[in-house]
This record gives sequence, structure tokens and C-alpha cells, in this order.
Amino acid sequence: MQTSSPLKYIVVAILSVVALHASAQAPDTPALQVAKQFCAWHNKNQLDRRYRSLVTPSLQDKIRKVELLEEKFHKKHPNEKGPLGDGIPFRGLPDWGICRVGNIRKTANTATIHVLYKYSRTELSSDHLLLKKELGQWKIDDVLYGGEMNRSLSRELQIVTTQKWE
Repeated sequence: MQTSSPLKYIVVAILSVVALHASAQAPDTPALQVAKQFCAWHNKNQLDRRYRSLVTPSLQDKIRKVELLEEKFHKKHPNEKGPLGDGIPFRGLPDWGICRVGNIRKTANTATIHVLYKYSRTELSSDHLLLKKELGQWKIDDVLYGGEMNRSLSRELQIVTTQKWE
């Protein structure tokens, strides 16, 4: 008859506590992964072409309405900037800066993720990605612009659709 060493049980107990602690401290990777992908595509200047997998269906619909206005405008005015100007306004400032993910605030079905844009050594701006969990997946539902967060992507898209573009 073989008896187990008490040391074996102590090692198993310690490893179990370490594993539980590590899993409790792990960040919410799906929500953060969406923000990291947002920044990665932004930094490669691919966000306008690839955003669809990152945003909610309702935000896709709002963007699509403006894209249709853009297409219609360019048929009449091929050499002019249309309603979207330089593209979908995913960030509060039109300048291009390196995007990186900041802090996250999360509830069960929503998350707010701070994203920072660095333009030079000293020049920074920031926006906030608002995420919703829909059908088990985190998706961007809006982007709040700047520190005051009184402007947003949804609001800008709404303004564009209510203006007359001919």
C-alpha cells in the first residue's frame, strides 16, 4: 500500500490557489481585444475598410446610410469631398495619430474603453469606445470624442444624414 506524500498535497494546493488568483486577475480579453483590433487597424490605416466586424449592427446601419449619401454625392460631384470628408469619423480629431488602448470600465453587458492618440512627443488626444455585448460578442456601439465626451460618432453620422447633400 502506497501513501501519498503530504508535500504532494501542499504543492497541488499552492498551484490551485495561484491558478485561481491568476484567473481572477485576468482582464476581460474579448472587450479589450476589440479595442486592440480597433487601434491596430487604425494604425495601419485600414479601419475604414475593416470596421464591420468590430461594430454593432445598429452602428453599421448608421454608417451605411452615410456611405450611401457619399456614393450618391460622388456620382454628381466626382472631384469633391463628400459627407464623410476624409472617411468615417472614428476619432474626434481629423489628425492621424498612433492609437493605443487605455483603461477599461466594464459592466456585464457594456464597456467603456479609453483610447489614446499620440501625434508627437507631447501632443495627445483621447476618445472612448463604447462597447456592448450582443449575442455573446463585444462590439463597438459608439465612439465618444475627446475628454468632454459631448460629441460622438453616432451624433456626427446623424448630423450628416440630416444635412442636404447635392
